[in-house]
Amino acid sequence: MPGTPLETLRRIDSPLATLPAKVAANAVWCDRVVYAPNDPAGQLLVVSTVLSKASAGTRLEVSLLDGKGQALATESYLTEEGKPAYLVAGKLNAGALPEGSYTLAARIVLSSGGGETALVSGTFSVGKALRPEAGFPAAGVPLMVPPIEATGETIAPISFGVPLPFGALSPGEKLEVWEGDQPILTQSQPMAYWGPGPDDSVRWMGISFVARYRDGKAQKYVLKKAAAEVASPLKVAESAESVVIETGAVRFQISKRAFRGPEQIEVKQGETWARLSTTVNSAGAYLVDEKGTRYEASADLAPEVRIDENGPVRAAVSIRGWYVNPANPQDRLCQFQVRLYAYAGLSRIDGFQRTIITYDTHARKLADVGFSVPVAAAGQNAVQWYTGIDGQIQSGSVASTGSVFFAQAAPDAVWLNHIDGDPAGKRSDGWLAVRDSTVTAAGFLRDVWEKFPKEISYSSGEMTFHSWPKHGRRIVAPEEEIKRENIHRNLFAHQGPLLDLQLPEVYFNQLRTWHDALRWDRENTSFIGYRSDGSGVSMSIRFGVEYFPGKTPDAAVASQSMVNQTAPSAITDPAWNVGSGVIPFLTAAGDPRWERSDALLEAYATGMSNLAAVGRIYGMWIYGNTNNNWDTGLKAPWLHRIWQNSHYGHASFPWKFYFRSGDPRFLKMARAQTGNLMDVGIVHYVPPEEAGTYAGKTPGGLYHAKGWLPWGVRLRGEFPTDSDVGILQHWTNPKVFLERYLTEVDLEARDVFDLWYNRLVSQYQYRSHYGVGRELTQSISELVDIYQTIWDPRLVGYLRPMGDSALGTPFWNYPSQLGFAFFNRTWPIRYFVFARDPKVIERLEEALPTENYGPYGMASAALLLSQKKEMERAPRLLSVLENADQKVFRSPGDPLDGYGAYSSAVDSRMLDEIPGVQAALAELSPAELNKARAQGVNLDPVFPARSGKNQVRDGSESALILALNPDGRPFKLRFESRMGVDMLPSIARIVDPAGKEVRQIPLHDRNADGSPRQLRYLSNEAPVFEIPGGLPGVYRIEFYGYYPIYRAPLTDLPNEVAVLGQGSQAVNGFLFAPKAGQLTLNFAAGKPQGASRPLSFAVQNLDDGKTFETILLFGSSRTSDSVTLQGGLQGVRAEVSAPGLSWLPADQTVFFAHRWDDFAPVLGRIGEQSTKLDNTSLPAAPGGESAGAEE
Repeated sequence: MPGTPLETLRRIDSPLATLPAKVAANAVWCDRVVYAPNDPAGQLLVVSTVLSKASAGTRLEVSLLDGKGQALATESYLTEEGKPAYLVAGKLNAGALPEGSYTLAARIVLSSGGGETALVSGTFSVGKALRPEAGFPAAGVPLMVPPIEATGETIAPISFGVPLPFGALSPGEKLEVWEGDQPILTQSQPMAYWGPGPDDSVRWMGISFVARYRDGKAQKYVLKKAAAEVASPLKVAESAESVVIETGAVRFQISKRAFRGPEQIEVKQGETWARLSTTVNSAGAYLVDEKGTRYEASADLAPEVRIDENGPVRAAVSIRGWYVNPANPQDRLCQFQVRLYAYAGLSRIDGFQRTIITYDTHARKLADVGFSVPVAAAGQNAVQWYTGIDGQIQSGSVASTGSVFFAQAAPDAVWLNHIDGDPAGKRSDGWLAVRDSTVTAAGFLRDVWEKFPKEISYSSGEMTFHSWPKHGRRIVAPEEEIKRENIHRNLFAHQGPLLDLQLPEVYFNQLRTWHDALRWDRENTSFIGYRSDGSGVSMSIRFGVEYFPGKTPDAAVASQSMVNQTAPSAITDPAWNVGSGVIPFLTAAGDPRWERSDALLEAYATGMSNLAAVGRIYGMWIYGNTNNNWDTGLKAPWLHRIWQNSHYGHASFPWKFYFRSGDPRFLKMARAQTGNLMDVGIVHYVPPEEAGTYAGKTPGGLYHAKGWLPWGVRLRGEFPTDSDVGILQHWTNPKVFLERYLTEVDLEARDVFDLWYNRLVSQYQYRSHYGVGRELTQSISELVDIYQTIWDPRLVGYLRPMGDSALGTPFWNYPSQLGFAFFNRTWPIRYFVFARDPKVIERLEEALPTENYGPYGMASAALLLSQKKEMERAPRLLSVLENADQKVFRSPGDPLDGYGAYSSAVDSRMLDEIPGVQAALAELSPAELNKARAQGVNLDPVFPARSGKNQVRDGSESALILALNPDGRPFKLRFESRMGVDMLPSIARIVDPAGKEVRQIPLHDRNADGSPRQLRYLSNEAPVFEIPGGLPGVYRIEFYGYYPIYRAPLTDLPNEVAVLGQGSQAVNGFLFAPKAGQLTLNFAAGKPQGASRPLSFAVQNLDDGKTFETILLFGSSRTSDSVTLQGGLQGVRAEVSAPGLSWLPADQTVFFAHRWDDFAPVLGRIGEQSTKLDNTSLPAAPGGESAGAEE
């Protein structure tokens, strides 16, 4: 890279300069640890509380030193009067430097001659390897445009983002869409670059075009480099009074003085233009409160109007302001954010309306919220209406009703032209059309039943799209809505004539009654929800109107309206997406080598969709949100931390899976989840009178999971819990707004990101050290992606010290051990690929042995395989992929089809790791993969145990292991936890071959000071005990307590065998029933003591080779199963994988070992004497895994 190593320093204005710093920060940081010679310019940031207080004329010097301490370049900045220099940024051109190590040294020289202050230096190096570059293929990149439900010829404007490899496209170059062998009108605009400079290559390009379909199937489209501009009929003109838009098929204006929506609409009819009527009192956006007072956007005389896009295909204009009472301009209620879209050649106007609640929801309510658009020709009223309900067209005369509406008052009930009596059907198709002699106008409203209640109405020449319906009604009786299967739906906020966001007292009382019985609410979420205020949440709708010639056939209008309502999509070929490197360490879906792990990801889309239907998680305040855990017997989520918002960064997962697959099911999931966060999961506004009332509640803050309601926030100081709202915390996932923006060129998502980001850089203070823990690892994952999108140098002062802090402590020393080090499972990959910090690899090698690092760190272990070529990791990682679908319940037709551990937000994180594991294994040769497969690995080699309160004094063991000591030597006992499972109190009792107790060892008891011991004993942390030995023979290791499961082998003796008891759990190895002619194994998914999980069972009879497999789930259509094994000469021999096991005949002794060869030495030494556990049948077959420790 040509140029000088350092470029001119510049001050960055920051509100943080005037805030009292909690922690002094005086350092210079650069954005990477290692630069490639062809990297774009790096950025440096000086953060200094000293400089911010210095007088004018104080000089900041930043010097670049080589490895010998010699200055290669120096740049200076002089402070100015009235401009505190808390942040000073500069550029670093690594391409001008040879390979080696460097230091950025900074000092502050006072203008008064009073000395100087040295700042903490920044260090970096320049490597030898070039970063890969790629070009854009001359043949272009294929587009995936999924089929839609439509008949005949239909069209759809589509906007989507294209990821581009480093170096593929220069800033001045554009792309265009080809339909067949011809280019078509395309809008191409850069959204992100590969670096901070004006000449850096494009990283994301936004594309807009109009797709054509025949009977729902799209034409074939390819994306190529643009050769020349194509003329467009779309025109946008701006004046001091208005913005005027003309598409070639419709034209309208937007007032800058009094926003009434699109005005003076004219529709082209052949060579002439037909003017539509505009009602004098039309308000565009409006709302009505509980007293009937009407507030209108048009009464705000100073709206903010901005042209956001003015391209050849799509124009977008945003308008913001307040709803104001026209009769009393000082009376305003709620804010509006509207964006209107128009498309070249199309006679349609699309809209987005967000209404932000600005009042105390304990005190006020709303009766109607809507947006009106003219739809009838001037001087005329519509004469006919028609709409779609359950896929069928219904129609009638406008004259007979005077007005028309449909009201989707429930997810499965829609009323037409009346709100009493029986519904007209289950679901509206989301559109309403009216016709006069000149124009047919069809309005559409998206997510109409998913985000109920919703309504479209027509009256007096205008069509109105209702965020909250004018015609509301109760759909569930009061006594029914607080039943256990319904209470999570928060129906109080989804039904009735008035929008009421106050949790009713009857809900609160019911929740507390259940807590008294079940102790579920130790975090006081019901109290928090009851006292919370809904101000700051928002409701939004996406709608539009298309104008057709008056005589257009009903079927054609209906088909096009269905297309408009569904928001068709396009995406570049997933192989191209993955190859772009925009998301590192990723594979495209569809590789047959990873069929079973891809099946798990596909089941995620199916299962979560089915789960929403089972729990009826629909409605404008909850659709798209996720839950902490599920009870499949109740068909309802757990009450505890019921709404997860973005708690585990999981809102990003569907976007990632869509990126690598193009599967529209992931897109639908991603839109819903991100849409809920954009409306409900973030604070849009805090009333001035409430400032400081609710803990942490601030505009741009994202909600935690602690308040029963998705927007629940405790009163400040009410309960000693952690924060309920945060800017950058372990539960915040703000990059998801950028992911939606980049994937779909979604301007509303970018607005919400800006809301969060502006709060971050104005409130989140800089520190020299950020501690360790989950707040840190989640924040790094978010910021590293955000930084590479917007390249704001202010982020360097957060990202680099956070990276240094995270890597400055061994992961074993993190709180909750590896749980918090890998709270975000892929942060080490993202940070390493960007910053190239070798410390990432060092820390991962310390923390992740080749075995038993729990459910954490799969993707990071895969990174080690890729970077270090540690082939001993391959068998385990391959086994993870090839067994990935074993914990998914599949039963087509069952409502719970697709249910998996990912139904719990905390456990969905393992999905995020799978593509990274695939990517590492994809680097291996076929021979290396086959070798890894042949080696195999038991992912969870533990000895089975029974759950139950078994005590030493009762003589009823939870587990019994027999270990052969052939020569009576001293031996060691090692207790290592099962993968990721917290230990519960237990006692190990060791008995020698003569029946004498040698030792009792309490496990997970208390330390000498009374504090609890650590929960998980892994790798080098596993305690080891010396047993004196003395007698040769078989030693009994008896466990007492609740579910004492430890990894095998327990000892350093040559052979170990377990004696199974009825109800033994975690049976994964070889089973032997001596002299048995047959043995019936019974499997059941009992009522879970923790979260509901699918249970996978597999058996192979080692004598006849027959196999048996099943997956069971409590509450499903398949909860139990069994298989009868026929014995051979020795008895019944089998290889078994079973979360729980019982058998018949019940008095048959059954042994277990991890190696078949262990049976003969142990059983040959003792026969079968004194080997039986108490075989009383236990009622509890496992109903699911214990819920993981909450993080």
